[in-house]
Amino acid sequence: MGIISKNITIIFLRAPEKGKVKTRLSKGLSDNLVLDLYKGFIKDIVKEVSAVSDILLYCHPPDKKDVISELFDNKYIIFPQKGDDIGQKMFNAFTETFENNFDKVVLIGTDIPEIKSNIIEQSFNMLDQYDSVIGPSEDGGYYLIGFGKDTLEQSAFENIDWSTSSVFEETSEIIKSKNKSYFLLPKLNDIDTIDDLKDLIKNRDRVGGTTKNNLIKIKDHIK
Repeated sequence: MGIISKNITIIFLRAPEKGKVKTRLSKGLSDNLVLDLYKGFIKDIVKEVSAVSDILLYCHPPDKKDVISELFDNKYIIFPQKGDDIGQKMFNAFTETFENNFDKVVLIGTDIPEIKSNIIEQSFNMLDQYDSVIGPSEDGGYYLIGFGKDTLEQSAFENIDWSTSSVFEETSEIIKSKNKSYFLLPKLNDIDTIDDLKDLIKNRDRVGGTTKNNLIKIKDHIK
């Protein structure tokens, strides 16, 4: 029997349903193309992260776990996101995972297809030296946050103005106020708007194969 890793990556994702994902992109693309694009994001990110880390998939909404399970041919157990807001949901996922005897846990979403395996590896390595690790996004949020089992900081998930441009700043200030350290990862861009998507098309060599093919397919359809 091989050595069991004590590191794991939590991936938060929304069930891929037509008209319910990446809705701001629907201003310039059909719902079908948006859905295909989002499914590509999920598949490429899971493939990339799985190359260097075990993963746990946490679904929203909780009653749509079967939609995600089918996307991966029932390969993974899908866990429900639990909590009143995204902060509670993330903290609860961290807590549940540490209770299962993991030493280092990283959490990411599925809005940034440029996430690569080296970022995940770097995150786990830096958790040997820092209490936490954060990957800031261009919109003022963050695409990755990670902690060690003895450094999880609940207050980093409380009283944050979620979905605003101050999320990263508020979170990092809370961590510092608790006399805990964090390592800062490279800044990456969420794909939320048509302009974001146009930039991604120009840089499609940075993304995985499914997303790259989708970008080639949709570039002539953007309004």
